[in-house]
Amino acid sequence: MTLTDALHTLIRPTLAELGEPYASPEAECLLLAIGVQESGFLGRVQTHGPARGFWQFEIEAVRDFVWHGEEALQLAVSHSGVMLETSVLYTNLAYPQADPAACILARDLLWRGSLSPLPALEDVEEGWFQYLHAWRPGASKIPAHRRWLRSHALALTTMRG
Repeated sequence: MTLTDALHTLIRPTLAELGEPYASPEAECLLLAIGVQESGFLGRVQTHGPARGFWQFEIEAVRDFVWHGEEALQLAVSHSGVMLETSVLYTNLAYPQADPAACILARDLLWRGSLSPLPALEDVEEGWFQYLHAWRPGASKIPAHRRWLRSHALALTTMRG
C-alpha cells in the first residue's frame, strides 16, 4: 500500500468515522509515521516475529486493547466487523479487511499512551517521544531514531500532498 493510499483510503476515513476527539491532522500524521516506521505499509505480518497489522501489534497489545481500551474505540472495532475478542482480533489483523480495526487500535494506543497532546505536524522529536512511549519498540534506539526521522518526513510529505 502506498503512503498516499494509506492516508486517503485507511487512516483519514477511519479517523473521520471516529470523529472528535480522535480525528485530527496531528493524529493522521503520527499514525502515518508510525505505520511507516513499523511496517512501511508493506506487510501485515511481521517478518520473523509475532506482530500483526500495519502498526505491528503483538497479542499483548491486542489483549490490552480488549481489556482496557477506550470504550468508544472498542465499539468502533466491533462495528468494523471484527470480533472484539483477543485471539480473533489478533488473527484478523493479518488481513486487509481488518485494516480499519488496526488503525483504531493504533489510535487507541496513542490516546491511552500519550502523556501530552499529540505533537504539531512538524514536531518530529515529540512524535518520536510519543511513539517510544506508546509502542515501546525493542530494537536499538539509535538506528530506530534515524529511521524515525525518515518515517516522519515521509508522513509529513504525504500529508502535504
